[in-house]
Amino acid sequence: NDIRWAFTSEGVIRKLRGKGIACYTLPEVYEILRREGKTEVLVQSLHIVPGQEFHEKIVMVPAKGLNVKYGLPLLSEDDDFEKLFKALEPRFPPEEEAVTILCAHGNKRRPEFNAPLLKLDSYIRNHRKNTFLATIEGPPGTESAFADARAAGVERVHFVPLMLVAGRHIMEDVMGEGENSWKNQLSPMKATVEEGLGYNDDVIEIYIEHIGKALDQF
Repeated sequence: NDIRWAFTSEGVIRKLRGKGIACYTLPEVYEILRREGKTEVLVQSLHIVPGQEFHEKIVMVPAKGLNVKYGLPLLSEDDDFEKLFKALEPRFPPEEEAVTILCAHGNKRRPEFNAPLLKLDSYIRNHRKNTFLATIEGPPGTESAFADARAAGVERVHFVPLMLVAGRHIMEDVMGEGENSWKNQLSPMKATVEEGLGYNDDVIEIYIEHIGKALDQF
């Protein structure tokens, strides 16, 4: 089967094209596939949650003439939460030595799309000490996680990006040198950071399972 890449982030598209790198939106990929005579298409989302971008830039995109099935984002089905926790837990520091904070993007304009993040926060709090989730935008935000981190009585905080790559948000909003970065807000705790989810084979396996379920729909 042919594999094609489509991008939903306008910022990423702009940056790549500015460097002379060919990249396409999903409508553009659909047009290419129609010209090639393709008829069956599986679109696997690499989003973390089925949020605004997934719905508007993938599910709602017209696909005239194509039989399209969709592989769901990482946190879409009930058992995905346990699977993600088990994929990440081996990389967490010992709970008596450090606080672990999962760093999610979130959505402040459409906070209803943060529901899976709230569900994951509840799950990890019920299954592990000193492990919390915080968002850059929308609920649950940072207040609760930071208060619990300060109250934990440990000297280190380990940030785990709930993103495929540890890009600008992690480097600036979380680990940046600005006074409002998460690292500095939790000072004097020593801050460390994990690499993005895309480097975790067990996380990728969840996406592959979603591809398999979508293939079964043809």
